[in-house]
Amino acid sequence: MLGSPLPWPARSLLALLALAGRAGLALAGCAELSLAGCSEHAEVIARETTSGGGQASGGVDGGTGASASGGQAGGDTGPSPPRFGVPRPLDDINDPVAKDQDPTLTEDELEIFFFSDRGGNADLWRATRTSTDAAWEAPTAVTELNSDDIEQGPAVSRDGLRLWFSSSRDPVGVFVAARPSRTEPFGAPEPIAIAADSGGTVIAPSLDQAELRMAVSIGTGDSRDLFELVRASHLGTWGAPAPLTGIASENAESTPYLIDDGRELLFHSGRSGAGDLYWAYREAAGLPIVRLEPLSDINDPAGFDSHPHLTVSRRQVYFGSDRSGGTDLYVADSTQTAAGP
Repeated sequence: MLGSPLPWPARSLLALLALAGRAGLALAGCAELSLAGCSEHAEVIARETTSGGGQASGGVDGGTGASASGGQAGGDTGPSPPRFGVPRPLDDINDPVAKDQDPTLTEDELEIFFFSDRGGNADLWRATRTSTDAAWEAPTAVTELNSDDIEQGPAVSRDGLRLWFSSSRDPVGVFVAARPSRTEPFGAPEPIAIAADSGGTVIAPSLDQAELRMAVSIGTGDSRDLFELVRASHLGTWGAPAPLTGIASENAESTPYLIDDGRELLFHSGRSGAGDLYWAYREAAGLPIVRLEPLSDINDPAGFDSHPHLTVSRRQVYFGSDRSGGTDLYVADSTQTAAGP
């Protein structure tokens, strides 16, 4: 670029103007909530492999300028990435012979939903506890949402009253269900129409704190990338998915987790190891990623680590890993006294 870098106030103003323009386009396309079916009928896999080629749309390996070691030249350095202690398995929940992954927790951290095939089918399960210091009760299947097909990748709302998840039932894709209270069952799940131009399946939904922005993984098996959708209100229609710029590599990216307003996110990538967890930062939701770092504290070089969930308090991160030989749920404590932007 010619000339000297813009001063910080000017860069911030330009970023906000760009975000406003994007938001205006998104709001213009929002109306009543559409729950039309998805025409994709490919089987949703219960675990994404990561040895293939994703879209060459940028990222650390794709030339967007995102840095794996600390920010874009002249850009906002942003917050520090989260740091964690040694992960430990969730022995209260894990089944020694089953595949357990995809953890998602309510804000109070007293209820967890996850994927498990312990019942002979790939289904959604849940567990509760009386306090954050108490042991988890024995998990139970979320029977009102499960089908004879695959259910996976749940994302629960902070208050525990809404649950998004992926399913291979017809129409294959993302579904949402609601319940009146935490003590009552969920109602019938409704499909969310998400157009996948690439022809791949849509899995692993994650919503920001306002539930107006959704990140998903679109693709097939070893060729997946991250996308975002926005809506104007909880009754609005979700817009078309747009690539989450600055992340895609030559390998698969999947299982995104939007932190708070979406400026930070966690995700799985096959760009290193057998598949690791990464943290990414952007100056505002909707703008390109400018920082990207592996979560080296918790990644296992020989293991497949995926489906991260950072608690709202930021005191712990939950994720799935096959480091023990089977696929289990793990948790690691934050080593930071304060975190976040």
